[in-house]
Amino acid sequence: MMNGKLLIIAALMAGCFANAQAAGTITRIEPSAAAVVLQDGKATVKFTVSGTAEEGDNCGLWIEYGDGDSPDTRIVNQKEGLFPRTFDHTFTKAGGFSVNAKGQRVKQTFGCVGSASTFVNVTAPAAAKPAAAAKATPAAACPDGWQLASQNRNTGEFSCNAKPPAAKLACGPGLAYYEKGSTIGCRRGK
Repeated sequence: MMNGKLLIIAALMAGCFANAQAAGTITRIEPSAAAVVLQDGKATVKFTVSGTAEEGDNCGLWIEYGDGDSPDTRIVNQKEGLFPRTFDHTFTKAGGFSVNAKGQRVKQTFGCVGSASTFVNVTAPAAAKPAAAAKATPAAACPDGWQLASQNRNTGEFSCNAKPPAAKLACGPGLAYYEKGSTIGCRRGK
């Protein structure tokens, strides 16, 4: 009678352990970009969770994004996909976020083994320049051999004068160098 009870207890325990599932192991999580800028109030990042899992493995995977949104949950197995697994997440506010991948129960499936984390920095777009700055005129540019004489920064109008030479012209015998306004030359000496 005692052997019969032990046999029943052993059978019950074996049945309990038969429901235990083989688990894959999480080794790493990587973002597509470690720093992103919000565009129209959103920034989407793709995360890749790497690990080891064999055909017979069956385990639950949770991804927590650190921004208060609900985690993504997946089952890792042959039917639903082994590692690596990818997840897209859209952040809606600026900040630094610690993103964690961990093994945890999903529905009736026990969690994977291990965990991994990464960090993503989400920034707001640069502030728009004031309207006046948007209307800024391009810098005046005189061609080689010319120099800026005047410029109206409001309208963008400008004028250029010939740049005087670095050294006076070498005039021949009986001629003298002269400058008048933007004109230079050699003429009969005085």
